[in-house]
Amino acid sequence: MSGLFASEAYLAAHPAPRSLAELKDHDIIGTASDFPVLESERVGQMPLMTHYRVAAEARSVLRVTPLANHFAAAAEGLGLALLAIPFALAENLVRVLPQESTSMNVWLLRRRESELRRLTREVRRFLESEFSESKNWLSGEQRNRKLIRLKG
Repeated sequence: MSGLFASEAYLAAHPAPRSLAELKDHDIIGTASDFPVLESERVGQMPLMTHYRVAAEARSVLRVTPLANHFAAAAEGLGLALLAIPFALAENLVRVLPQESTSMNVWLLRRRESELRRLTREVRRFLESEFSESKNWLSGEQRNRKLIRLKG
């Protein structure tokens, strides 16, 4: 899941938005093109993404790639960024409008014949299990996640 984040320094200089409509009055890190899901037909069903697009078109102050640089830009106080919740919290960024979030589905695609290989089956099961067990962490509901120790 993703949410809006900023540094304490940015929020000290710019009061946090109290509604999605106020996003257009803030400096936005990134653009709508950084998030392909913004181009989908579901945008109208995702208020955060819809308002983020409008705000980014009006006041995108920094365009950097890869997306990981959005974390650094937000930490430096350059504006609001749409970031993955658990990683932004780990960077001690402040969540703005915490009631608003967006998510994307993760699809694990495989070929039918790949199930014939033991290692491929094990990897698929591992990934399915990890995504399932990490649901609360990915949504930001659980602050810490135990580290996975792989055998070998």
